[in-house]
Amino acid sequence: GMADEVTLFDRRVVIFPAYLDSTLTLQEGRKIAKALAIQQPSVVEIKDSVARLGLDADVESKMYPKDLLRRGRLRVQLKNEDGSLVNPDIGSRMALFRAVARLLPEHPLRQKRAQIAAAVAAKQQEKKASKEAAASSKGGSSKKKGKKGRK
Repeated sequence: GMADEVTLFDRRVVIFPAYLDSTLTLQEGRKIAKALAIQQPSVVEIKDSVARLGLDADVESKMYPKDLLRRGRLRVQLKNEDGSLVNPDIGSRMALFRAVARLLPEHPLRQKRAQIAAAVAAKQQEKKASKEAAASSKGGSSKKKGKKGRK
């Protein structure tokens, strides 16, 4: 029937970044458990993660109706022409969403973002610590002592 013709026309699974976004609710379009999701994944991160699974993804500049701020979605081919799975581990769209979500945190962009966030946090900690140190010790500790007892 109708459904068969549609699947023949495009068997590929659609992924919108919103599906994997931990900042969204299920109503807003998240499709996987929040614990598995990641903060605001980008189309690039998703595409690369799909590629790591050995799957082909095409990026389309389509809006997600519920998420008009972010353009872009992906279409991923799970099955070969003969109906066999491209990646035997990934047999459904949910399996695909979960597998991609697992890889996202390892993405270089994501790691870079994490490093920057960590650096910023460390800087803030440092500022706080040096303020407290300055308050507790009025001078004295900062003088450099010369090396004693050099022969």
